[in-house]
Amino acid sequence: MYFSSLTAQIFYPVQWTSGQKKISNDEYEFLVKARIEKDWHIYSTHMKTRDIGIPVSVNFREDKTCYEKIGSLQEIGQLKQEDMNGLGGRSQFFNDKVLYKQRVRSLSSELFEIKVLLEFQACSSVNCLAPDKREFTFYINGTQKALKEPISNATERKNETSASEQKEQKARLWINIIFLGFLGGLAAVFMPCVFPMIPLTVGFFSNQSHISSESVKKALLYGISIVVIYVFLGVFMSFIFGVSALNELSTNPWINLLLFALFLLFALSFFGLFEITLPGSWANAADKKANRGGLSGLFFMAFVLVLVSFSCTAPIIGTLLVEAATQGSLLTPVMGMLGFSLGLSFPFVLFAIFPSGLKALPRSGKWLQTLKITFAFVELALAMKFLSNADLVWQGHVIEREIFLVFWIVIFLLLGLYLLGIFRLSSYDSRNLVGFPALFISIFSLSFSLYMLPGLFGAPLQLLSGFIPPRTYSEHYNNTASVSSTPFPSDAQKGPHNIPVFHDYDKGRSYAMAKLKPILLDFTGYACANCRKIEERVWADPHVKHLLSEELVVISLYVDDRKELPIAERYFSNYLNKKISTYGQKWTDFQVKHFKANAQPYCIIIDYEKQKMMDPIGVEYDMDKYIKWLESGIQYFSSCNPS
Repeated sequence: MYFSSLTAQIFYPVQWTSGQKKISNDEYEFLVKARIEKDWHIYSTHMKTRDIGIPVSVNFREDKTCYEKIGSLQEIGQLKQEDMNGLGGRSQFFNDKVLYKQRVRSLSSELFEIKVLLEFQACSSVNCLAPDKREFTFYINGTQKALKEPISNATERKNETSASEQKEQKARLWINIIFLGFLGGLAAVFMPCVFPMIPLTVGFFSNQSHISSESVKKALLYGISIVVIYVFLGVFMSFIFGVSALNELSTNPWINLLLFALFLLFALSFFGLFEITLPGSWANAADKKANRGGLSGLFFMAFVLVLVSFSCTAPIIGTLLVEAATQGSLLTPVMGMLGFSLGLSFPFVLFAIFPSGLKALPRSGKWLQTLKITFAFVELALAMKFLSNADLVWQGHVIEREIFLVFWIVIFLLLGLYLLGIFRLSSYDSRNLVGFPALFISIFSLSFSLYMLPGLFGAPLQLLSGFIPPRTYSEHYNNTASVSSTPFPSDAQKGPHNIPVFHDYDKGRSYAMAKLKPILLDFTGYACANCRKIEERVWADPHVKHLLSEELVVISLYVDDRKELPIAERYFSNYLNKKISTYGQKWTDFQVKHFKANAQPYCIIIDYEKQKMMDPIGVEYDMDKYIKWLESGIQYFSSCNPS
């Protein structure tokens, strides 16, 4: 009897959930929903004095300086009444479920919270539990903040956290770009047309017999001049192309074909078929001004370095600018050029300060030729990436996953064999010994080829996800299997990991309404590397697949889809200020119009009126955070839309 009584005390027949909606600039609606176990009930808030039972009470913490209630509390559900014979009254109660709604108006410009205390009693036909209570907390961002974002007809939770996370992501992006640029600058120092500039630099500064503050000052000014020239190039690129055009470097197929041709040209140049050079008169004119000395001489000495080294640094700079530009920010090319110039100028500044250190450097020769050939293979691999991007956007299925992997396997296999001295590429390449650096790189290259080999037979290759074509763009993709236990939607397609995915918003919305499920709106792109990484690494998780397949309706809209719209559906966009003629432009306009964003990946959980259930999520590889985000959105949708 004792244990039976204890079990009764920990039984909770009523489950409570809460949510909130933003109605207008300063009005919010709070929702609390109760789900009640079979054979149990809770009493109505509208119970009269003589009625039998303890009514539900919903008490808002009074704070007249921050908000005011609009109207009375709404109680939505199937109300039942029962006369209590012999007790002189009646009972009003709810079975199954009931929803409570209360509107409030924000009076404050600051972020604040509202505490709500709910008290209730659950009863069955034979007994009642002791009265219980729950406390809920709702967050309001304030009137001024709402006016700054009038298009957000949605939940306003966690906005400040989201803003700080965006700042952190931007900071990490810039640090990565600067770091990659710095590595590229250091690598450029050892190129055949840059390395010989070191003796010229030493000769320019060799008149100093000892290290002094003046010599250090001149060397630093020399390095700063190199940085200024390269950063100016980054600013020039940003000013000419802008954010939207730079972003097209990763989505526009024609631009990707142009980049393919350029990188192929760079690779052939590194292989020794021809040299890319600037007009000699430019370098000679700059060299004459450099000989004048003084501050102008230091600057033009740096300018000579940039001009003379152009034939070798152009491919590295091109790779860096493409990587930076595809991030879609005006400052990323500037950050990239800053990192590159710091890496390139660093050794020259050191040798300008310590000219005697030149003696410790190896002589130019065969090792520089080997390094140049290594860069040629890498440039050839990058050229294939841009060709693949164009094919993905056009959906031509010419460079599918297997074809791409075959090219890369062969490229890195040949690189490894070349570094081991198995074959030569020119008559003057007479290497007999393999040094440690070449051996190390060859091991890496050959191992990389072996790693990619299982990908030809369907292996995921997660380390390369986002960089190689996805498994859905493959001959081995299974178009019959499904992870969903429900019938596959007729208008959907099998997406990553056979998750049902709609590519038309209206069709996906209609299906979601019919199934009473929230919508996961996924703005993506065929050539979006981060989008593929999330699909390959995060969506592959069994729990994530279950949520996407069973609890949500996924609508993936490709902003780089080049398929043309029917003539009758074309229109002029006031948001993009141009005529919309392709599906990709339509979905870009849709994203900008309704969500004031144009980034990819951009995922957001919404209801049927495009109201946000959660803050949007972008690049997120943390599995736990992603699952929590999905589950929170599903739970909030359920609390706002009782069924």
